[in-house]
Amino acid sequence: MRTNVLGDFPHPAVPELSYQLAGLSSREELIDASMEMLSRLISCDGIVWNAVDVSQGTVEVYGRPAVYTDPVWSEVLLQVDDHPMVASYLLKKTSTAPRRISDICGSAAFRKTRAYAELFKPLGVAHQLTVLTARLQPSAGRTWTFNRNFGSSDFADDNRSLAELIQPVLTAIDRGLPPPGPPSAPAPALTAREIQVLAIVSQGLTAHACGHVLRISERTVRKHLEHAYAKLGCHDRLSAVLKAQRLGLF
Repeated sequence: MRTNVLGDFPHPAVPELSYQLAGLSSREELIDASMEMLSRLISCDGIVWNAVDVSQGTVEVYGRPAVYTDPVWSEVLLQVDDHPMVASYLLKKTSTAPRRISDICGSAAFRKTRAYAELFKPLGVAHQLTVLTARLQPSAGRTWTFNRNFGSSDFADDNRSLAELIQPVLTAIDRGLPPPGPPSAPAPALTAREIQVLAIVSQGLTAHACGHVLRISERTVRKHLEHAYAKLGCHDRLSAVLKAQRLGLF
């Protein structure tokens, strides 16, 4: 039996992603942590995890920035005939390999679609790279989607190669996701100072360093964090930061 070590992997993305997810158990934590790591592995302006079931008319979306969770995203994803990426996976007998919009649709044809007019253009999205993690049936599947805005270059071939490399890991994560829980009540509004403190510590600063930046005591910083944790329903800094980012607080 052969044991893999870090040097055996063709890219550090695979073990790094695995290490980041170790110990996480909830659906939200796993998706948020995956989103955090993937956005570092593949340069993008936005990232989304989608679960689409056209036959049932249901869509589940986690996105960063928070604008991707707007209901219009779900509505357009269900228009499978007019969304080139969704159609390429769910309607056509194609491979499960990662792909870009430019791989399946010319720019002129893409600009004529409803998906472009109602979703991509308003959000400023010009390029997309998608990784399929589950094709449950002909009309249902789950994907990770990377977006780049107007003014950015399209995803390069090496981006697509990296997406293909980590696809098995993302598929395994997808299979292990707990089922979605009941809708949670909206979190109480954080104060401007609580958001400010969370934003600073999200950059890796200690409570002491955060206090130095804001010219407040370390004890006050910890109090702000304690209040933010309680309002967000979290028990540690990483979970609170990830949830605040997903909610679009900073």
